[in-house]
Amino acid sequence: MCSGSRTIAGAFMDGMTPLVLAVEPENIPAELQALRQWVCWRYQKNEQGKFTKVPFDPIGEHPASSIDPSTWGQFAEALRTYFLGDCDIDGIGFVLREAGDLVGIDLDHCVSDGKISTWALKIIFELESYTEFSPSGSGVRLFLKGKLPTGGRKRGSIEMYESGRYLTVTGHHYPRSPRAIEHRQDAIEALHKRVFTESSKPERSERNVRLELNDSELLKKAFAARNGIKIEALYDGSISSYPSRSEADLALCSGLAFYTSDPAQVDRLFRSSGLFRDKWDERHHGDGRTYGEGTILKAMGSEDERFDRESNRRTPASRKLVL
Repeated sequence: MCSGSRTIAGAFMDGMTPLVLAVEPENIPAELQALRQWVCWRYQKNEQGKFTKVPFDPIGEHPASSIDPSTWGQFAEALRTYFLGDCDIDGIGFVLREAGDLVGIDLDHCVSDGKISTWALKIIFELESYTEFSPSGSGVRLFLKGKLPTGGRKRGSIEMYESGRYLTVTGHHYPRSPRAIEHRQDAIEALHKRVFTESSKPERSERNVRLELNDSELLKKAFAARNGIKIEALYDGSISSYPSRSEADLALCSGLAFYTSDPAQVDRLFRSSGLFRDKWDERHHGDGRTYGEGTILKAMGSEDERFDRESNRRTPASRKLVL
């Protein structure tokens, strides 16, 4: 197939190219896999000496174009080249085409020390569709069904596309997002309006805004959200949608923590809920925390939102063939 390519060990162990996440094909939505819109990509330096992700056809031999379907191919072709080819391919990608109904949204530079930034989490929870981490692990990407309004496509760390663009795909699914690509027309339009057409006056940080909500305002905001019915049911003491009391406790704390950075406020609100029980103040034998303290820490991202990029970077041993 390809000749003169770097070895995998050389590409990822001598600093020649940035480290990337290994593709996890089993997590990529079947709806994307079924479309003949796949390419491969590899890092190449541009004239400024910066690495860019250059698309190639599914067998890795010739450059691909986001507007030329003859340079695209089947998912299995691109995946086979990625796992078995000798073209030094760094990943696979999906091309958005005008005739489709898919929208791809990039949130760049929003993952630091394994934790997703508040502004990006807000968008992820608003859109509620398949979300995955980018090849570098420093950003996230969402796929949705719908159409973009006319107007802007890139502003700051937010990009929104529906055609003439290829997007890298890793399969590193963000576990708090759906595994399916959902139809989210209203949410797409709302985000596009907020990013590209509303006033761009400086805003206070999301953290400061959240800290200003009192308890009643926070509950009102949480109950009015897209998932507000679930949060309100938990607050009233219903655990029917959860296999255990502990999972229901964590779900309520997570719902509340989305609107505040103050663990004391989450604790105060949980104690006023129908889920509160004596176990909340029981101390764990190992770390000395109470059950409630541990649950709040997990809900606020100390554990649940972490993404260990180092352990997921691609190495020769991490490749597995799944076709």
